[in-house]
Amino acid sequence: MVVVPVTLEPPPAPDPGEPETRSDPGKPISVRDSAGAAVAELATLRERVAGWERLGAELATERDAWRDQAARHEEAAQQLRTLVAQAQQLTRALPAGDDGAPPDQPPRPGPWQRLRRRLRGE
Repeated sequence: MVVVPVTLEPPPAPDPGEPETRSDPGKPISVRDSAGAAVAELATLRERVAGWERLGAELATERDAWRDQAARHEEAAQQLRTLVAQAQQLTRALPAGDDGAPPDQPPRPGPWQRLRRRLRGE
C-alpha cells in the first residue's frame, strides 16, 4: 500500500476581482471547515483504496487457485488420453471374436440363461 504524506495548508486568499462560488452564499466559509472536510474526504478515499487493495489481493488468490485447479485437470485429461490410447491399442491387438473360450467349445451360458432354462424345465 502506498501512503502519500499530506500537509494541509490554508487555501490561498481569494482574488478580490474573482467572484465567489458557494453552494450557500449566506454561510461564511472558514479555512478550518474546508480543511476538515478535505481531511475527512481524504480518510474516506484512503479507506476505499484499502478496500480495493484487499479485493485485488483476494481476487489474485482466487485466480491462482483456479490456475492450479486447471493445471490439475489438464494433467488428469492427459492421463485419461494416454489410458484411452493404450486401451485402443490393446483392443486392436486382440483377434476378432476372442472371448477367452477355446474355439471348439460353444460359449457357456450366463447365470440368467441357466436360470431361465431351469424354470422352463429344459
